[in-house]
Amino acid sequence: LTPHQDIKARSLRVELARVEFVSRDSGNSSETVEAREVVDESARYQTGSSREYPFAMEVAEAAGPCLETEQTYVGWWLRAIVDRGMAFDPDLRQLLNVYNGPLKRAER
Repeated sequence: LTPHQDIKARSLRVELARVEFVSRDSGNSSETVEAREVVDESARYQTGSSREYPFAMEVAEAAGPCLETEQTYVGWWLRAIVDRGMAFDPDLRQLLNVYNGPLKRAER
């Protein structure tokens, strides 16, 4: 995180969200936060000073992989949120591609 101005935040959190879009008819969308972790509480940031935050999240195995068809999209976003109350801050987002498949055992 490298702010462009001094910031005082209530918290900095990271979320893993599953998003679904169905384009058929009038369209439908939903978002489910599958995992959330607060990585800094009562954070203060100075202009131009960078900070990195290591984190780990556990996601239920039944959460499912990414999927795309002509009328449906299911995907995952990793999102960082600076909570400053009434201030407007855009989310920092990274699209993740999640796949599943058969487990392969290492050959000996």
